[in-house]
Amino acid sequence: MKTVIFPFYLCWIIPSVLLSYIPLPENISSFQLSFTFFFCIGLYLLLASSLSYWVIRVVINEKAQIIFPFVGGSFILFLFIYIWGVYLNANLKLLSGISTANLFFCASLIGAALSSAIKRPGELVPVCITAAIADLISVMKGPSKSMVKDITAYYDQGMERGTTIH
Repeated sequence: MKTVIFPFYLCWIIPSVLLSYIPLPENISSFQLSFTFFFCIGLYLLLASSLSYWVIRVVINEKAQIIFPFVGGSFILFLFIYIWGVYLNANLKLLSGISTANLFFCASLIGAALSSAIKRPGELVPVCITAAIADLISVMKGPSKSMVKDITAYYDQGMERGTTIH
């Protein structure tokens, strides 16, 4: 498992930092910009699914209990990134890449552990329905409701100078 961590993080950090520093030409059309954007998103999705499959395969081949130290390490890294970014007011492209890699790595580990109990694909349907209902309830009455209102207000009125979205 330890051999998976470093390449996984590097495969996320290097492209995200490089893409953020590549300048776009001034005379680029909106079609070319959209094509470039969707191409990069497609590559990221391919990278995410390939790397997640790699991590999941390693977790399933070994015992699922080995993920707990790695999830704990991901949480400690998350706290470090949060403290570095918020309290030290650091806005680095590197932090964004590390944060994205950390999120995907931890989600892959937890997903592999949770899916190890499922024996047949048909067992996923009730799980997905339950998750969809929980998301719907969260958007209608839960914590996501205020976020949806803020986002709707932002796109309806535009953000005023000096205000932040809560």
